[in-house]
Amino acid sequence: MKKSMEGSIRPMGRVMLCLGMAVAACSAHAVADDPATSLDVLKAEAKAGSAKAEKDLGDRYLSGAGVRRDEAKAAGWYRRAADQGYAPAQSELGALYLRGIGVPKDPAQAVIWVRKAAEQGNAVAQADLGIMYLEALGVPEDNAQALLWTRKAADQGSPAGQHNLASLYERGGAGLAKDKDEALRWYA
Repeated sequence: MKKSMEGSIRPMGRVMLCLGMAVAACSAHAVADDPATSLDVLKAEAKAGSAKAEKDLGDRYLSGAGVRRDEAKAAGWYRRAADQGYAPAQSELGALYLRGIGVPKDPAQAVIWVRKAAEQGNAVAQADLGIMYLEALGVPEDNAQALLWTRKAADQGSPAGQHNLASLYERGGAGLAKDKDEALRWYA
């Protein structure tokens, strides 16, 4: 009886822990200042040179969250953070150059920024760089590099990296032999 009771307490304890964390998160949100003040704080931090705040402000301008959507301003804030070596901003800036959003379309610039982030271990950038090599976007097609960067992203748990690697195994791309078992492992 004791053993089954412990088995039921553990899941209940996890539920309570999650509930407690949710209550704490909601309470913190409830006592936080209104969104306009939060935006003012973010802008002040960004203007003071916080790379994370600059990137976050870029995110807001790109999506229109609390500000009027402005892709050029988003790119400008990403650039400020990227110039400080902030990998998430470098990755975002590279993606903008690749698509020509807020900046002129420039695959060569995209590769520069995405590579900087990938070399710092940013999994999103690693997955993107793998695709860039696979599809010759700003770089010559190179299966070895495509596989290297895709695997790095997948090994870090990047959903995009894992999906891309699974897809390569499924169809036998980037020089890999078809391997359904390995594909299923990465899809899982």
